[in-house]
Amino acid sequence: MERNSAGLDESIKDRVKRYPTADLIRRLFPDVKMRGRASLCNPLRDDRHPSMSLYVGRDGYPKWKDYATGEFGDNIDFFQKAYPEYTYDQAVDKLAWMLLGMSAYQDPSSKDLTLPQRNRLPVSQRVRIPAPEPDPVLKIVRNEP
Repeated sequence: MERNSAGLDESIKDRVKRYPTADLIRRLFPDVKMRGRASLCNPLRDDRHPSMSLYVGRDGYPKWKDYATGEFGDNIDFFQKAYPEYTYDQAVDKLAWMLLGMSAYQDPSSKDLTLPQRNRLPVSQRVRIPAPEPDPVLKIVRNEP
């Protein structure tokens, strides 16, 4: 997994990594069934027996490990397994927005967050569509007292 984190705010990346993995999994997969907070079926594959465990690593960060496949990692690694189309930087930024409500980039203005402009005609060039004529067969009956 690509780990080119130029431009990422390290303190926000650290907060994303320290976010409880069990809460992250519940946010991504609300239907996942957990045994307590430590054991669950891996929501990324068809898992019938709880083979995934959550723990705190020696570095103090929450970690996950799937004993059936041997895969393991932190919150960012799990997000990249769930959404492989995201690069490492994009995954950190997406998790920062989802979990913390902020961008992970040091200078958010350097990232283009604007939506593309819609192609709209000026008012003078717009075509006005007339309302449909009422159907003579249908009759509206008003209940008057």
